[in-house]
Amino acid sequence: MKLYQTGRPLMNSLVASAQWLRSKSKRLVASMLRLHLSRAERELGLVPGALSRVDSLLIARRRNELLIHVVDEESARLHLTSGVTVQEAVTNIRQGVIERVIAVVRQDSGLQHFQLPELLQACRRHPDIAAAWLESVVCNRKYNGGDEATNVFSAIRSIRANEPLIDFFGAGELPFEMKEFMPSYLWAEPKKRSAVLLNNCYYYYEVLAAALRRRGWEVRTASFEPLDSPSRKFYWNREEVIYDPDPIENRRKAAEFFRSVVERFGVVQLYGQFQMSCFKENWSFGGKSSIPWDFLEMRRRGIVVGYTPSGCLDGARQSSIRRVSGGMCSRCVLEDQPTFCSDELNGGWAEQLDLMCDWVGLENDYAVDERTGPRYVRRPIVTGLDPSIWTPELTVPREYVIDRRPDEILVYHAFANKRTRQADGRDSKGSAVVVAAVERLQREGIPIKLFYATDIPITEVRFYQAQADIVVDQLYYGRLGSNAREALMLGRPLVTRIDSAQDGRAEPLDSMATVPAIPADESTIYDVLRRLVLERDSLREIGRRSREYALKWHSDDVCAARFERVTDRARAGLAVDIDEHPYV
Repeated sequence: MKLYQTGRPLMNSLVASAQWLRSKSKRLVASMLRLHLSRAERELGLVPGALSRVDSLLIARRRNELLIHVVDEESARLHLTSGVTVQEAVTNIRQGVIERVIAVVRQDSGLQHFQLPELLQACRRHPDIAAAWLESVVCNRKYNGGDEATNVFSAIRSIRANEPLIDFFGAGELPFEMKEFMPSYLWAEPKKRSAVLLNNCYYYYEVLAAALRRRGWEVRTASFEPLDSPSRKFYWNREEVIYDPDPIENRRKAAEFFRSVVERFGVVQLYGQFQMSCFKENWSFGGKSSIPWDFLEMRRRGIVVGYTPSGCLDGARQSSIRRVSGGMCSRCVLEDQPTFCSDELNGGWAEQLDLMCDWVGLENDYAVDERTGPRYVRRPIVTGLDPSIWTPELTVPREYVIDRRPDEILVYHAFANKRTRQADGRDSKGSAVVVAAVERLQREGIPIKLFYATDIPITEVRFYQAQADIVVDQLYYGRLGSNAREALMLGRPLVTRIDSAQDGRAEPLDSMATVPAIPADESTIYDVLRRLVLERDSLREIGRRSREYALKWHSDDVCAARFERVTDRARAGLAVDIDEHPYV
């Protein structure tokens, strides 16, 4: 009987013994792990085997958290995949990067999440064996049930229906690919009312922010627009700018901003067509619809998402606006530019707003087809003005004083971005008609002067408006724009076309029907101006009514109170239009 072996036979025997011991150890640790998971199932009230007897897992990482999802029959039909490899996950656990394991499991009551310290402990104590077990059950392929999503909107619906699995839907997408910047999967409600007003909405978001702060809100205004943008002349430029010319640094700043928003704020109010993301890569420009992954994460966390349209093409089909506005589109340079305005483009964006927003404020704009759902608010909410800034007693600095004769009636008319919005005989505001009417009156000896404003910085505009005896706004569209609202708050007589009719309703929209404007269109503007000049004593009373209307509907404190009521009701799942449903 040989008591020992030498050379290769001995080495082979030792290797075999080590493999046998390792196999036994692996089975033992795996059994112990399953035992811990079984105990966790009982403590959490899960179905036996929900964690301990799994065939397939998905894993993802957020900063210091590892998420695992047990793939069930329903999950296998979704477009899911792992967001991190087993090796990366175990390495992160070894290095102390991952401090918490969260399991997302489907129960009878739906998808639930639980913390799993047992799995974290096993990975720390036996990383190689735990890695081997995870390798045997973690799937890195894309689950899709054999069917690809037909379009972005069906994908968004699927994600909204399975929000706890968002990390596995969005694996490899922004912001989920930037794992170190992701917020915790778990969250708490903000202790106080708080809002982020996102992107430059002229000055409205800055005015609203100040009024909300007076009501005790925490408010942050921000945009992603470069400081050298030519559009900045139309903003107050007081917001936090999230931008860097270096693409990598710009993405990092956007990711940090996103994390700070979802960790601290309960309301996000967005402005900017197709810009529903903190990441430009997720914007839907050029007819390309994209999934707004970060805004879907906001929705998962219960953040109220609101939207402020920028105009007629923002969320309404061109054919709908053409029908209700009396053919306004035929006067617009964008009518035949489908990359900017078309039924398909506008309708697609309207569908995304309907899927993603808790509420959309029309601010007196036309409520047509897509804009008549339960998420739409018809009357003013966001377009508030500070009465102490737009005041009839405004002192005009010397450099803004308009040269005029003492007896002249001064008419103010404005058309921003005139060079791009007026071409080939198309003129969406009727500016050419206004100019022609004033010139005709001047030839007749009527003491009238036109101040035609275009591309004046928005911080200076009110100094010119305040000197006007009459402000003429658009003659075609029938609803109020910023120039009209400013004129009303300044107590200036306003001449414009007013259409208070509501599509599909017999009664007019009260907040438009009561506008104290002098009605005019392209066929009557000459006669209206002539009458007002000859009856100039009536202008003071008209201006008084202008201010009275503006204080009722567009005062900053009034709008802030209305904004608060709308967002509170949106959070509670109630009808958001506080005027249509005043007693809900």
